[in-house]
Amino acid sequence: MNTYEYYVYAYLNEDNKPYYIGKGKNKRAFAPHRVPIPSDRSKIIFLEKNLSELGSIAIERRMIEWYGRQDLGTGILLNRNGFGGFSWTEEQRLSIKGRVVSNATRSKLRAANLGKKASKETREKLSKIKLGKKQARCTEQGRANIKKGNQGKNVGRVLSEETKSKIREANKATWASRYGQ
Repeated sequence: MNTYEYYVYAYLNEDNKPYYIGKGKNKRAFAPHRVPIPSDRSKIIFLEKNLSELGSIAIERRMIEWYGRQDLGTGILLNRNGFGGFSWTEEQRLSIKGRVVSNATRSKLRAANLGKKASKETREKLSKIKLGKKQARCTEQGRANIKKGNQGKNVGRVLSEETKSKIREANKATWASRYGQ
């Protein structure tokens, strides 16, 4: 895999002055942005090519600092979101706080994360968060709802001796393979 696949590009206005500086790879310079893409492809110029991601971020940062940003009143560029990544405004953070996620979105997120394992550091952080919290206890109404939902689902079924024997043998084999006994 080529680690030098990034580039830094600029969009030029009619006066051939840059109005946007970006970093990317593949066809990012020609993909839709928050800012308008020049219809004349000759107004899209590549400032540097064959860069590492870190190198492209450094050059993008340097160029944005050089030309300045309109939103900060420091220059001519329409760039708004920092260097090499998105940063939220306080207003945006408040607008999404407490937002309810649809079941369709939850399904998509679940499918995207299926089979991924959290890093040891992430698991430790989650463990520390949970340590200080009391476990929620199920209310009588909650228990009744669970019981009602489980009706007709073979809950509390009676297993035959043959089935029990097969389960025991499978468990013994698993135990032996894990612990060498």
